[in-house]
Amino acid sequence: MGIIAGLEEHPIGWEFLQERVARMIDSVERLDPISYNEQNRYLPEGLTPRPGYISYDLFPYLKEPLAACDPMSQVREVNFMKGVQIGWTTLLESILFYYIGHIKTQSALFISAEKELAEKRVEQNIIPMLDYSDMSDLIQSRDDSNSRKTGKNKYGISWRWSLVGRS
Repeated sequence: MGIIAGLEEHPIGWEFLQERVARMIDSVERLDPISYNEQNRYLPEGLTPRPGYISYDLFPYLKEPLAACDPMSQVREVNFMKGVQIGWTTLLESILFYYIGHIKTQSALFISAEKELAEKRVEQNIIPMLDYSDMSDLIQSRDDSNSRKTGKNKYGISWRWSLVGRS
């Protein structure tokens, strides 16, 4: 008896499913949060005095907290004492970027001090971050029953993930 009862009799067959899963597994490249952000996160002019792909060589003190947010890390809590204008919010956005673009299967929650600040951060930073990094196609409504829903609203964004990757 197969893993899924009745799959042997299914028209596509067990071999087809095994072959598809094997292709998916072979094509998945796992990156840590630092590597993923440095390869994919683009900071546009106007958002930073140094436009281009993000580099943590400019602020190496943020590498450790970012690496700790890897789901494979043994770290379960990050405490950070910080000043102002040190890149902390950019770090938080990088964590969100990693979970949306690379991990895809885990939820992430971005919380701010006030609702208005959170809405402003989503509109002015997070959505443009995804747009400039060629990931705006990931923002989609999880409700397939209504074609007018886009995944963006005044409360935040939602994204869709797939085991076979982006199309």
